[in-house]
Amino acid sequence: MRFEANTSSLYDATISFNDTDERAFRAVVDDGTDTWTMYLFREGGTDDRFVVHVGDPSGFDDLSDLLGNSSSCDVVADRGVVDVRAQTLDGADCPALDFADDLDGPVSIRYENAYNSTLDESRIVGGYDIAVNGTVATNATGHPEDFTAPGETDPTARAVVYSVNYRSSYERETVRNVRDGRYAPREEAYP
Repeated sequence: MRFEANTSSLYDATISFNDTDERAFRAVVDDGTDTWTMYLFREGGTDDRFVVHVGDPSGFDDLSDLLGNSSSCDVVADRGVVDVRAQTLDGADCPALDFADDLDGPVSIRYENAYNSTLDESRIVGGYDIAVNGTVATNATGHPEDFTAPGETDPTARAVVYSVNYRSSYERETVRNVRDGRYAPREEAYP
């Protein structure tokens, strides 16, 4: 998963930190036994700070306590980029995003609190990409269910090649060289 969002669109936890767990955008990954939850919100003020927090923020006394914890990462930016697979926030390491050992087997991914119906506005403005290892159920037109055809309205889905296994060979009259290999720009964080 990779999210790119405008910092100003996120819930401002300085208004009411105690409501952050209910009002902030969150991505939830669930394997049926364990759940991994990532919150995206901001610390407003002079400089808007883009905050990523993994776990329930209500377990902290205040925002400064949460920001000093290893389960959070933050950056001052107008737009933040969260790359869960690379475990980075705006290109900097964010160890809080490591969930590979927490979950096992097939998972479901859902977004919660993406829209504020009271104010009729999104709680996150930006884009996201998700690479899925395996197959996705398709509809009668051959396109993935819960997605529109590529080139139409978002969200869309398309097949991608994540890695390639290959065999190369070189032969001459007296020499034969065969090599097996694998090309994967980055190994997946989740097996």
